[in-house]
Amino acid sequence: MNPLLLWKVVIPSNDDRRLRIAVNSILATHPGLDPKRIVIVDDGAKAGWLPTDPAVTWVDGAKPFVYARNVNIGIDAASDAKGLVIMGDDCKVATQYAFDMLDFSANPPAVGISSAAIDGPVGNHQQRFRNDPVIMETPNPIAFICIYIRRAVWQKIGRLDERFVGYGCEDSDFCRRVKDAGLKFIIDHRVRVIHNGPDQPSAWRTKPDISAQHAMNKRLLSEKWATSKHKSTDVLGLYRVKNEARWIKESLERTLQVAEKVILFDDHSTDQTREIARSLKNVAVVESPFEGLDEARDKDHLLKVALAENPRWIVFIDGDEVLTKRSLGEIRSIAAGPGGIIRFRIVFLWNEVYQERYDGVYAAMRQPRMFSVFDQDMTGLTYRRTGFGGNFHCGQVPAGHKGPIRHAYSEIKHYGYLHEADRIRKHAWYNEKDPDNKLEGEYAHVIGRPSRHAPGPVLIRKWMDA
Repeated sequence: MNPLLLWKVVIPSNDDRRLRIAVNSILATHPGLDPKRIVIVDDGAKAGWLPTDPAVTWVDGAKPFVYARNVNIGIDAASDAKGLVIMGDDCKVATQYAFDMLDFSANPPAVGISSAAIDGPVGNHQQRFRNDPVIMETPNPIAFICIYIRRAVWQKIGRLDERFVGYGCEDSDFCRRVKDAGLKFIIDHRVRVIHNGPDQPSAWRTKPDISAQHAMNKRLLSEKWATSKHKSTDVLGLYRVKNEARWIKESLERTLQVAEKVILFDDHSTDQTREIARSLKNVAVVESPFEGLDEARDKDHLLKVALAENPRWIVFIDGDEVLTKRSLGEIRSIAAGPGGIIRFRIVFLWNEVYQERYDGVYAAMRQPRMFSVFDQDMTGLTYRRTGFGGNFHCGQVPAGHKGPIRHAYSEIKHYGYLHEADRIRKHAWYNEKDPDNKLEGEYAHVIGRPSRHAPGPVLIRKWMDA
């Protein structure tokens, strides 16, 4: 197989002039390379790209620019490659067949990251170009200036952590996770890459607030790695919520009995949801960077943040749901066994906390609330676009998960329909946000009216969380 077909290049860029130099240096040093294999995550460079410039692959970056987030977008766009070169637009490749050499030095299974030798500013002094064509191992984190990562590595480690929104440290965080996975860092001094040259000044290094941006990310890195040993998270809890202050403390406290950490995505709550969540140990709150209602978009964002924690399993429940007491032991047992998608019976509390509704769909509704990560290729997995308003009903498990579906014997209790006033309010809200809802029967079942989901009458029975 032609080695040029094995890797792709990802470059986030906001400047066509710097990018033009970077792309042309890649093509000049890799004769015959299809420019489409160079993936540009656009943050403004495309506007100045000329018809005579190489026909690279463009993907839209996210606004505002966050390095980790835009690199992750590039990784998703290049997910069919055997390996990825991640490179800045302030780099110029100076060695013939440089990326084939990096592919070679990164190929041993024990290698996590292979870096070019950097002719220019670089934090790890061992990465500095020294005109000595050796391949060396380094114990120090690799600065992400021009690196090569095998597909198997990014599938195992996950994406860059998108919480690093300032300058730097997302590479140090990724390297820590690589090292904890037992993988090595390699610097290939056969490969010279010129960084931050006079014709390619760095966009970040010229920012007046770079010191503050770097200090912010350093604080986050320190907080994240405050424990002496970071390992794979066996079970990670996820929530996407808005205005769930009434139930969220009970829900989080119960989930934290099986999850080492919880990440809560808050969709612009106006009550005390965020404050309550932040008051609990091992709960991280991610505030929505988006406007408008789109459950699938929000869950895609949350999943990327979650994968940076390297979880084996994810328990993903709603803010008005609480794991039952007997589910705790079952979840621990499931997490120690083979992977899959686990469906739990949802108990819809109705009028009183000691009774449930059980007619129609309420009789035995089972929903997936737990899924494995350790046995899956999570590359590019996203939540289903459903066609309902706000992408309602996109589920808690990303589309494309290939694990077997299993049914838990235990339940999850649901508080959202407990009070009649809440049912009336939610019925009106569902119809406002999802007006074309014939398949849902105008959500009539929510307020106890006959529908194809629950023809009636409403049936209630006693139920206890015991």
